[in-house]
Amino acid sequence: MPTSAERLRVRPGNPYKLGATWDGLGVNFAIFSEHATRVDLCLFDDPEAT
Repeated sequence: MPTSAERLRVRPGNPYKLGATWDGLGVNFAIFSEHATRVDLCLFDDPEAT
């Protein structure tokens, strides 16, 4: 059985609409910060998922 990391696929995204947006194939994450030097995106599995 593949791990969560093995199931993830990274594709080019879209800088607009800010936030998390479902695009029909996956979720696009777009954020903005005038002063940030880095950003961490943390994704968690649902502990109740089977």
